Amino acid sequence: MLQVEVWSDIVCPWCRIGHSHLRQAIQDSGQQVKVLHRAFQLDPTATAEPVRDALQRRYGPRANVAEMFERVRRIGETEGIRFDFDRAIAANTGPAHQVILARQAAGHDPRPILDALMAKHFEEGQDLGDPAVLRATAQHIGMAPADVDAALSSSALKAQVQQDQRRAHSLGISGVPFFLLGQHGVAGAQPAAVLERLLTAA
Repeated sequence: MLQVEVWSDIVCPWCRIGHSHLRQAIQDSGQQVKVLHRAFQLDPTATAEPVRDALQRRYGPRANVAEMFERVRRIGETEGIRFDFDRAIAANTGPAHQVILARQAAGHDPRPILDALMAKHFEEGQDLGDPAVLRATAQHIGMAPADVDAALSSSALKAQVQQDQRRAHSLGISGVPFFLLGQHGVAGAQPAAVLERLLTAA
């Protein structure tokens, strides 16, 4: 079975689009593929505030954040992915990554919990830094609240988030999503056809 490692952040809109493209690529390829989540934090220092304000401060007052949002919103709309940037809340995604990694370590496909958390962020304006939000979201995909609490308090999972980030830097990954199949890697929300070719090459 092919194995794909995907570095992504839950609050990254291009990561959400990239995962959608990967899902289509796997379906089109007809291959059995195991997808592994690798944590990447775009801003480990983020605190709860409107995403619009966070990006404006990060990129400066001259950045046309509204134009950036509209471009992503239009792309998402063509693919059936909803983005509501007026509601989206910036957050430190480290704890959310720990929950995803715990689910993966338990032998489950990490994508359902990742998809659910992305929907909470991009569609419902939920604060992914809030443990209550993480518990409620995880419970909907069959993860017990006690398991979420164990993940959030796990020093090993916290270290794994940091290790994933360090490995990304060692591989020269500066942006996400990033897809790695063996020695073949590609960055960005590539079209499904490109990812399908990568699966074939691997």
